[in-house]
Amino acid sequence: MGQFKPYSIQLIRIQEPLVYTDGSAIKPPDLRNTNYKCPFPNRLVKTFTKGRALVFGICFGVALVSLFITIYIWKRWWKIPIEPLIVKGEISLQDFIVGIAIIVEFFQFCSMGPDFEPINSTLAEISSTFSLSLDSVLKLRNGVFWVIVDAVFGAIGLWVILCLVILLRLDEHYPRISIFMYLDVFADYFMPILGDLCFIPFISICLDIFLCDQSIGNNFTDSFLAQDCYYFCWKDEHLAYAILSIFALIAYEPLAVFCRPLWQELQPLLHVKAIPLFLMVKTMIQITLVVMNKTVKRAQSTLHGVLFVLVMILYIIFLFKFKPYNYPRFSWWQILVLIGVLWLAILSIIAQSFGGDPFILTSILIFGLIIIALIGVYVQHKKYPSLLFRRKGQDTTNLFKFAFTFGKHSKIALTKISPSSLLKSSSQKAENQSS
Repeated sequence: MGQFKPYSIQLIRIQEPLVYTDGSAIKPPDLRNTNYKCPFPNRLVKTFTKGRALVFGICFGVALVSLFITIYIWKRWWKIPIEPLIVKGEISLQDFIVGIAIIVEFFQFCSMGPDFEPINSTLAEISSTFSLSLDSVLKLRNGVFWVIVDAVFGAIGLWVILCLVILLRLDEHYPRISIFMYLDVFADYFMPILGDLCFIPFISICLDIFLCDQSIGNNFTDSFLAQDCYYFCWKDEHLAYAILSIFALIAYEPLAVFCRPLWQELQPLLHVKAIPLFLMVKTMIQITLVVMNKTVKRAQSTLHGVLFVLVMILYIIFLFKFKPYNYPRFSWWQILVLIGVLWLAILSIIAQSFGGDPFILTSILIFGLIIIALIGVYVQHKKYPSLLFRRKGQDTTNLFKFAFTFGKHSKIALTKISPSSLLKSSSQKAENQSS
């Protein structure tokens, strides 16, 4: 406080230091601080219970519908056995794609599990990069998020077109329209990427649009999107995107479930094939992990970690009982990949709950993965002989020429399998299996 004396030499005499509203004697700036990441101060943000309940309902509803669709597709068309690989053959580009998919799945499952940044943030970033998990690789905030959403919607549209070209054999019915021929070749090599490797990222991005569990008020329209706080939920553009996301899920997911086993049956050069039951179970595991990541993990990370470990254990037990591939080596490494994911998840839970030195935890993680790999190589050498080989000195450019020039640079004659005849025989086999 100060005393004002207009007739004194010292006009204002300070008697007590001035204390401002924040409890300090430091003069605040004259301008109001508006450097917010969102168009409102953080003190207004609160957890929106109704919005979180709606997120849980939508995500678990998607999982439940997916379960019924997957079971129906499996029983109707794909409840058939796969012939085991017993004769040696030359490894093809399609076989390489299947092998790469197993490696990518390791990183995808890691990104869906407990956060392992407390162990090693660099490894977490590498895992996110290789997992194709777009919401982990990029900082999907504000405008960037909507660019990715538009790209995902476009990719899903392309996926639907490729599926229609394959299922309806448009390249055969309309041979004069060259675009169908190019799309047919494009589908042979990009359907496993769009329908399998991108399955988790696409489903994850579509569900991100419904993450409106924080709010600045008590109404649904007061809640804002987790990935873009400038968008208030359930009105205007967000409502339009939510509707588009539902249609995208309806168009993408059933076709992905159906075309996963179909693609491998249409590849005459493919030796390594997955049993349809494994593909169906993998679909449900992937959807379960995405749903848990969007719901349980946001509410209770420790519970999410425990549930993730339980799901992985059940999945590994299933793979031990039902060999996922007709080639034992690929089945073995599929199991080892999931054991590696389980090892990382357990260490992540320990790091989150009890802490620990990152260097020691990273060393334990790498040591465990090396042990798993060494055991895998030893068992493979003892039990699983190699049935695929690559010719020495083979020019790989010929393989790509054959793949992308419709076989004009190769003298190998391949017969294109008709999806309609294949589905009829698959349906008959499924009925025979049921009876």
